[in-house]
Amino acid sequence: MKTTKYYILKRNSDNLALDYVRELSEKITNKIQKRLDFTKPILLIEKSTNPDNTESYTNMWTLEESGILVNEIVKDATLYDYTSVLGTLIQYKGVLYTLGTYSELNK
Repeated sequence: MKTTKYYILKRNSDNLALDYVRELSEKITNKIQKRLDFTKPILLIEKSTNPDNTESYTNMWTLEESGILVNEIVKDATLYDYTSVLGTLIQYKGVLYTLGTYSELNK
């Protein structure tokens, strides 16, 4: 099994970004700290699942409320959006839909 990456999108709060920075290795923190702006409202966190089934945080970005950069970074990987920045999520019969897919379902 190879290493797989997935992403988590969360709203930034007072200490949330710092909590994630503490979880990153020192090497990664030194590499990314210049591009982190803790005043920005959105965090994009990259997490990797390793061949031995352990998980680790491997990258992080601070963003404005725009999906443009998110799409460039995430590409085809799995994204867990806890912000609704990319679209409203609707849970229907145990399944999450975006507003667009839910609308198509109910035509």
